[in-house]
Amino acid sequence: MTEKTMSIDAGKELYEIGVHFVASLAETQAQEAYQKLQDNLTKDAEVVTVGDLDLIDLAYTMVTTMNRKNERFNSAYFGTITFISTPDQIKALDAKLNLEENVLRHIVIKTVPGAQAALEQCQELVREEEKEDEEESEEKPSHEKETSKEKEAPQEEEKKEAPQEEESDTKEEPAKSDDIDQKIEEIVS
Repeated sequence: MTEKTMSIDAGKELYEIGVHFVASLAETQAQEAYQKLQDNLTKDAEVVTVGDLDLIDLAYTMVTTMNRKNERFNSAYFGTITFISTPDQIKALDAKLNLEENVLRHIVIKTVPGAQAALEQCQELVREEEKEDEEESEEKPSHEKETSKEKEAPQEEEKKEAPQEEESDTKEEPAKSDDIDQKIEEIVS
């Protein structure tokens, strides 16, 4: 990923575009299409970062029309570009990409400086917590694990009984709320 220093002028915002190019392109063709997108952005906007273009598996099959035929794709070339631009230029970019046949889909979002770094820090914290939880569960002797399972079983029975208790609580709730409403009316008047 390449990165430049940035300064945002008045009337401009920081945006990020994520784009999927169809997997039917050869790798060199996909790189050329990605470079063309970067060049078009450079004409109208200030490019801050350019991510690598990678072939990825899609979460679900996507269908797009190419040469008057519906084509199905389970993978695509994906890349991201962060840039500074105006909202009007975003509308024009969006319109161009909607007409581009090699673009399977795209998204342009307004972002903030340092958003990627903050996201990576959050992900790191989550990984550390998961690792600590795994270490704690490994440190417990096997007899403690069994007792913790035994402790969980009564809680499940209590949970089954809890809805019955909640029903009786809800019958008392309206009476309490009526009392509160009456007190509020007395205070107001």
